[in-house]
Amino acid sequence: MQSVTQQGLIVGALHNHWLYMNPALFYISIQFVESPMDFAKKLAYSFSLLSCSTVAE
Repeated sequence: MQSVTQQGLIVGALHNHWLYMNPALFYISIQFVESPMDFAKKLAYSFSLLSCSTVAE
């Protein structure tokens, strides 16, 4: 989420839909008021920083 806000994208919400899901899954709502191409480039950059890790039970 830090890379999203550092690029000027607006985080509208961070929430989950399932109370007892393990591991927890969160949704993030992102807004941008510039061109769709700029939004896509900035979002693609943020996605490139994501990593995947195994959750121990």
